[in-house]
Amino acid sequence: MCRIMPESPRWLISKGRYQEATKIVEKIAKVNKVQLPDDVIGEDTIENQRSYSVMKMFTVPKLLIRTLIIYFNWYIYFKTVLRRNMLIGTCIDLTPVL
Repeated sequence: MCRIMPESPRWLISKGRYQEATKIVEKIAKVNKVQLPDDVIGEDTIENQRSYSVMKMFTVPKLLIRTLIIYFNWYIYFKTVLRRNMLIGTCIDLTPVL
């Protein structure tokens, strides 16, 4: 699979594998017949790396609203659909069908 589709250069950069990312970007440029500058992945790419925690979702208002909507939707789904099926006794049978 690695020969068919290489790793994402963005992922490689985030893991600190700059040489591999540069090779893949150069290969992509060669296929697309594009001329790249000498320093594709430069010092600014390395310096601008940031890591975020899960708590970031709760500090940005837009992300907080989206997260709460998703939690609310999941709560309603489990309360209505799954709980109703458990009470009725028609839970989904997870045994494989032969």
